[in-house]
Amino acid sequence: MTALHTIEFQKRGLPHAHLIFWLMEDTTNPTPSLIDRFLSAEIPDPNEDPLGYALVAEHMIHGPCGPLNPNAPCMKNGKCSKGYPKPFQTETSIDPNGFATYKRPDNGRFVHKGPHRLSNQWVVPYNMYLLKKFQAHINVEWCNKGIFIKYLFKYVTRGPDCSKAYFQRLRNGEDVPEDENTKTRNEVKEYLDCRYICKQDACWRIYGFDIHRHYPVVERLPVHLPDENNILYHINANMAQIASNDFLKRTMLTEWFAANRAYESARTLTYHEFPSKWRWDLQTRTWEPKQSSKGKIGRLYYVHPSVGERYYLRILLMTVKGAQSYEDVRTYNGIIYPTFRAACNAKGLLGNDQEWYHAFDEAAAWATSAQLRQLFVTMLLYCEVADEFAFFEKVWRLMSDDVQYQLRENINNKSYTIPDSTLRDFLLDDLTTLFARNGRNIRDHNIPTRNNPSSSFRGNRLIQEELSYDAADLLIKSEEMMSSLNDEQSYAFKTITSAVNESRPAFYFVSGYGGTGKTYLWNTIVTYLRGNQKIVLTVASSGVASLLIPGGRTAHSRFKIPCDLDDDTICDIKRGTMLAELIQQTSLIIWDEVLMTHRRALETLDRTLRDLLSVTNPELRHIPFGGKVVVLGGDPRQILPVIENGTKNQIIDAAIINSPLWSSITILILHKNMRLQATNSDAASQKELSDFSEWVLSIGEGNVPSQLPIDTPDEMLVPIPQDFLIKDYTEPIPAIVDSVYADLTNQYKNVDYLKTRAILCPKNDTVDEINTYIVSLLPGEIKQYLSCDKVVKAPDSHESYDILYPIELLNSLNGSNFPTHELNLKVGVPIMLLRNLNQSIGLCNGTRLIVTALGDMVIQATIMSGSFVGHSVLIPRIRLTLKNHKLPFVLERRKFPIRVCYAMTINKSQGQTLATVGIYLKTIVFTHGQLYAAISRVTSKKGLKILIEDDNGNYCDTTKNIVYREVLAAMNCQTNYSAI
Repeated sequence: MTALHTIEFQKRGLPHAHLIFWLMEDTTNPTPSLIDRFLSAEIPDPNEDPLGYALVAEHMIHGPCGPLNPNAPCMKNGKCSKGYPKPFQTETSIDPNGFATYKRPDNGRFVHKGPHRLSNQWVVPYNMYLLKKFQAHINVEWCNKGIFIKYLFKYVTRGPDCSKAYFQRLRNGEDVPEDENTKTRNEVKEYLDCRYICKQDACWRIYGFDIHRHYPVVERLPVHLPDENNILYHINANMAQIASNDFLKRTMLTEWFAANRAYESARTLTYHEFPSKWRWDLQTRTWEPKQSSKGKIGRLYYVHPSVGERYYLRILLMTVKGAQSYEDVRTYNGIIYPTFRAACNAKGLLGNDQEWYHAFDEAAAWATSAQLRQLFVTMLLYCEVADEFAFFEKVWRLMSDDVQYQLRENINNKSYTIPDSTLRDFLLDDLTTLFARNGRNIRDHNIPTRNNPSSSFRGNRLIQEELSYDAADLLIKSEEMMSSLNDEQSYAFKTITSAVNESRPAFYFVSGYGGTGKTYLWNTIVTYLRGNQKIVLTVASSGVASLLIPGGRTAHSRFKIPCDLDDDTICDIKRGTMLAELIQQTSLIIWDEVLMTHRRALETLDRTLRDLLSVTNPELRHIPFGGKVVVLGGDPRQILPVIENGTKNQIIDAAIINSPLWSSITILILHKNMRLQATNSDAASQKELSDFSEWVLSIGEGNVPSQLPIDTPDEMLVPIPQDFLIKDYTEPIPAIVDSVYADLTNQYKNVDYLKTRAILCPKNDTVDEINTYIVSLLPGEIKQYLSCDKVVKAPDSHESYDILYPIELLNSLNGSNFPTHELNLKVGVPIMLLRNLNQSIGLCNGTRLIVTALGDMVIQATIMSGSFVGHSVLIPRIRLTLKNHKLPFVLERRKFPIRVCYAMTINKSQGQTLATVGIYLKTIVFTHGQLYAAISRVTSKKGLKILIEDDNGNYCDTTKNIVYREVLAAMNCQTNYSAI
């Protein structure tokens, strides 16, 4: 897609080239298999590829050095400065810092170099195509960090090689000073700084060869305020004529305005996008439409933030399309703002506390007081409001309207004037409860205290909330639920509840694929124990899964598990706190979908519980989870912990099967498919569902006959039944959309229609492509939201650290489960939440909602699924951070934590159950259980549609499946298909 090279001269030998290539496909988070497609550090098989073997032996072997040749040029302080010989490596891996360690198997292959036999440990990484084409030494490496690109660019911009010459005046062999009378020396004149050109450099330049080149060409675009553009003129020119010459006043920016006025087609591009479709004619000083397909990259000149208005103009020019004047650049929502800075503020491109006031005023026009209280708590928890006290004083009356109404109703006097002090006390009580439900204490925030503290609740709100269930009603329900359990579920129920009732330490794992009634078992256990007034804490690894269990929360939020984990991490739960007291009184902990979580999270909880519970009994420090009954659940066929760029060994090592706790666990397996037993359909339909369930399981366990292995025994190329395939299509995205979202234009606001279907893809870039296409099909005007991005200063960085990176670079950065800079929405569009905002009302990571109102600083949406379906909520912009080992800084983005979700990634779909699923495999799956997780989201055969493309974008009926059999063996979960 993009390329750059520069020639380096080293004053000895021939020149050599440094080249860097940007690939068309997404390489943000490269997989080992992707790197292996381009690079190799292996000796080819001499029988299968004799030419490759000979070329590697001649050009790509380092050394020998070290003990084999201690005098080699690469030896420094007794070691090879290049790190050879490299250790053997069974597969390519990528370490936490993004460095690739290439595959170097110990397969017995070697080459002779002198008297020595050299193995794969001595191979310099290469690309076989380039090696065979040029038959020369070409070292190819994977570029993982921006700093290496800077290393290459410095060769383009650096000055010439220099030498320092010292001149002496000699007479009869003696040094004579310049001024012989005074005998003084002018040492400055005695030294000359000279440009040094070696003979190779001189020859290269004489022949006119390029020193450096890049593709595509970059067009630099000026940024200036009205009538402040630069004009070049001759020193003897008539200034009056220059000042009156309109032709000389034309700049790329002013003529961009002119082109937008003259051509409708020009109005679809921003200023920096313009050179990709238009050509700047220097003679006429106008923009002309391009005739060729070769476009340039537009880059705006850098402007320092201290410059003021010109800096804010530059920010706006990166976002505004079709502006015909400076006034258009300052216009937003029909309002012409007096300054460019004011326009930036209105568009949310700058971050300040005024945004929260604006958002609250905006929401007050639609929302109830209860929704505003939830919004207030969300803002204080996630938006970093600078002056919380002033914010409360500004908005407290808006939050208390229904409190005032309810108090008047209670005393049956609608004209009673309630004192502000009383009203504030009741409001603060409600806010205290809301903070507690989010696991926080209102006293941690700068909010006024109650005027009458004696009447405030002093107990443990968390315990009170867990004991507030209607025990009698739950006992009645539990009897009915227990009677409908099958024998496997009943055995698991009795085993777990017996341990709880006997207060006996126990640790279980319930394994079951989709349809075996795992969630129903959780609900039965929870209903029974809460009916007996016991505290049960239900958590899951994903927000969506947590909503399926009564009172469910994500494990990280409930137990305050840190994001960065190591072997000594503990949860942020202090002894004597309300959460610590709640855990001490808990009878059972259920953790569903635990296999998605890194084993260190479970070990962190174990260490924390041992610490908290050993206060009363020191012996509990030596018992898993401090003696609490802990039940884990999951399906080992599904996706394991996500390890960025991780190898198979790293992923399996992160799974709970490799935790020291695993030796203490008792496995309970559910085999029977409850969906088959629950249906009343005819025999043919029963058989169809049974065959479909068996096929899904065979994918999950790697038992589908493979056409041929791909790379390893864990990867296989499996055929997909013709019934599921989308075959006849012109364009793949419209085809998959029409298949899943039939009659979308009439149903686009129908919640029941939207919540039962989704398109799944392995990667986010494909998901974004589909979502953008579907939003464009819907009626209505698009509302565009842009983020406010900045660099978080590093502790050891200099004061100007944050201005080193232009705003367009920050805007372009994205990450997993991280909102993009640009978000385009319409009313009726389904969205997915990317953060846990308030799990007590169903706002967790993965919740699906439908947009009902779009403000400038707040979005109103209705929850589409789960226990809180139909609830209307308010979502503000919040502060999010992105840490990327490839970047030398942390990105801070102020943005709505949402994505459009007509389509979603396969990983994000875990926990969802849908009636219609389309799977678009533009790229193949890349980890264990992804294909199984995708196809198992759907409840029936007729609801599944799959579209597969090969590497060339053509129709395909086979795809890659990855199954780590070690995980299945550890769970002892190979399915007995007769039980289906």
